[in-house]
Amino acid sequence: MNIQTGGKVSGVYGIKVLRNADTDKEHLEDFGESPNMLLDGFFERFASGDLSPSSWYMFVGSGTTPVDATQTQLVSQVGSYEQISATSNDNVKVGNDYIASSTGIAEWSIGAIVGNISEVGARLGTLIGSTVDSRALIVDSQGNPTTITVTAEDKLVISYTLKYIIPTQQHVSVVDFAGVQTTCTLETINALSKYSWDFYSALAIFAGILNYSGTQELVNNPELGETSSFDRSSISITYSEPSTGVRRVSFFASIEDCNEPLGLKYLATSGVASYTYRALGIHFDPPILKDNTKTLTLNFDFTLTRA
Repeated sequence: MNIQTGGKVSGVYGIKVLRNADTDKEHLEDFGESPNMLLDGFFERFASGDLSPSSWYMFVGSGTTPVDATQTQLVSQVGSYEQISATSNDNVKVGNDYIASSTGIAEWSIGAIVGNISEVGARLGTLIGSTVDSRALIVDSQGNPTTITVTAEDKLVISYTLKYIIPTQQHVSVVDFAGVQTTCTLETINALSKYSWDFYSALAIFAGILNYSGTQELVNNPELGETSSFDRSSISITYSEPSTGVRRVSFFASIEDCNEPLGLKYLATSGVASYTYRALGIHFDPPILKDNTKTLTLNFDFTLTRA
């Protein structure tokens, strides 16, 4: 059984300089936010599973070349990178969108970055030289590119917030299971819970567990969760890249897994950081007659696009 899903991503940098740090003349200068472009490499590494939900690196530079999606580095790096740990923010609803986000803050030591900076970049995962997944030109309050001078007495502080618009539209398909036509409805649940929907779920990093029920009906509301009791089965899970930009997560339930006497009516998945909080559910109508003579394979094909 193959299921397609995915959401939209964007990011923004916040730039501050602590002037005359650790002196009686210390004061904070806030340069506001600079929107970024997620580069082509970000989407390639998503599909291959090389992005990290929390271990990031920050870079700054003096380049002024406009941002282009094919770029892989800053134009002219200044100083060294700073390693950061991103944390999940509370999920929010903005208009009709449900948004999960994480923020990491890079804080260089006093005098570590000296010079004129005009570009910033982040790498979201294992450090490979100075390669970045995101690049932005620093802009002023009018949205125009600008340059910030950092002296040996200053401390540079830059935050990066990655945002994910959670997919909430139900997807319906009809599959044949053991000769029976079954309507399968994929739905998002618990969209306002950062424990269900964080960047583990956004980057399709799932626990090797399926929660299953023989009684759960469609939730039909992305803000709500399941209402029936669930059993839990540890199953095998594999990752692959069936086509460019697509990350496939395959769940395999053996003959011992996910069996319900009256038929399997609902399955739910969870991210590995919070496997007890369900994020995606699949409803079967009529229930699948899964028993100890049958296996079940679910292929989830995830894509990300720029918001």
